[in-house]
Amino acid sequence: MKQMVLESLPGERAGVSTVMQHSEQEWEFDPDGDWLISEETIATINNEAEAIVVVNRPLGVDPIKSDTFLLAKHIMPLAYENHNDKLCVPRQMAHIMNVNICEIMAELNSVGGQENVGYSLATIIQYCQKERLRCVCIHNNEILERIDGDIDLPIIAFLIHADHAYFYNQKGARVLHKRFKVLPGRSKERLKQFWRI
Repeated sequence: MKQMVLESLPGERAGVSTVMQHSEQEWEFDPDGDWLISEETIATINNEAEAIVVVNRPLGVDPIKSDTFLLAKHIMPLAYENHNDKLCVPRQMAHIMNVNICEIMAELNSVGGQENVGYSLATIIQYCQKERLRCVCIHNNEILERIDGDIDLPIIAFLIHADHAYFYNQKGARVLHKRFKVLPGRSKERLKQFWRI
């Protein structure tokens, strides 16, 4: 995606690449600047178009601790550990399910996950559906996905921020799953692409 954007920019003049120019104002490309990549999906809800925007920040972002996260006190301490191995999802899920991380990785891989690039929201949802687990995913304090499952099994609840997944303890997971209900008549299309977390 970055390469496509860079190829669309005009050529450099005197070592500077101008992205846009209006009257006397110019915006220049900063090769050291951060990228903000957004994904927009259009869904039809009650015969009206609704845009759903998901922000994907640059890859390789470390977990951060923030009191502004929804129900921040219920996010597991494990969510803030940085192992630089793109295994934050199976590591936290293994803790919730009380199994070995290798077992969770094998299950996630069986539904299309790839540990060398990280696990996506779609993979987590497919795993939860297969195992009949209740699940809720939050982004920007709004629901991205919610599924029902067996009430005798743990709930998989997590927040996505930047390029990381922050999983909740079971108390927080119960609150989130109960709080975020899918409203009648809202048949959102699932997002077509999900970033790797």
